[in-house]
Amino acid sequence: KQYTVAEDLYRISLDKDPINLHAMCNYGLLFQAVFKKFDQAEMLYRRVLNISEMFSPAWSFLGLLKHSVQQDFAEAEHCYCMALKYNSNFSSALCNYGHFLLSVKGDHDKAEEL
Repeated sequence: KQYTVAEDLYRISLDKDPINLHAMCNYGLLFQAVFKKFDQAEMLYRRVLNISEMFSPAWSFLGLLKHSVQQDFAEAEHCYCMALKYNSNFSSALCNYGHFLLSVKGDHDKAEEL
């Protein structure tokens, strides 16, 4: 029930401000992590990036989706790099990319450099 309330709040927020990037991105994360509706999550992340390519959280969450769910590793790495291009100190992207480098590429040195 609590997730239904969260979904309702995201809808209300986006009805009032259809380009609220934070709400849209977090709504996508709700679809991804809780409801397992991965296509809807990706659609929201890409909508955010169409509005602002520089919005690092959307790149990072999209990278996580590509990495952990779809196993599209080339796209995942691209997304993580874009997130860090626009915000090199974004902790979520740093953690997710570090995990990617260790688990997928076995690149301990590059992961430690982050």
